[in-house]
Amino acid sequence: SASTHHAPPRFSAARYTTRPPRQKRSRHKSVRFADCPNTSSAGERLNCYLGMAYKKDIDDPRESPSFEIMDLLINRGAKVSYSDPHIARLPKMRNRPDRPMGSKILAECFLKSQDAVIIATDHTAFNYLQIVKHSKLVIDTRNATAGCDNSRGNVVKA
Repeated sequence: SASTHHAPPRFSAARYTTRPPRQKRSRHKSVRFADCPNTSSAGERLNCYLGMAYKKDIDDPRESPSFEIMDLLINRGAKVSYSDPHIARLPKMRNRPDRPMGSKILAECFLKSQDAVIIATDHTAFNYLQIVKHSKLVIDTRNATAGCDNSRGNVVKA
């Protein structure tokens, strides 16, 4: 039935049920995702982070957990991008590798090209209905997709 949650076929549900002690759930699920087979023709996993800011609807990325998760995925070979309506370019950060990236526009074709979209900050400006509709997999760490139709089973709560 549409109300029953089914994980996308290439992902094991067991990967999303347990976590090592003292690890944040969002970090664990995102890193486990990096271990799954990819669908990119270039051989790397394509991930887009939604929200690099520390909190909803602000432009301050300091102390944002997104950087740590992004670094872990990049170190595992993922190709990472981000979209944040409040942060047009990633600033240089103390104690973080310089990542000269600009915020992506969440067009339908862009969302469809990503292996995963990870909601790290639940900005009001994001159209979550369109994100869920056009993404292969959405890892929602903020419960931002609570009101969205998940009949495709492509949303995983982290």
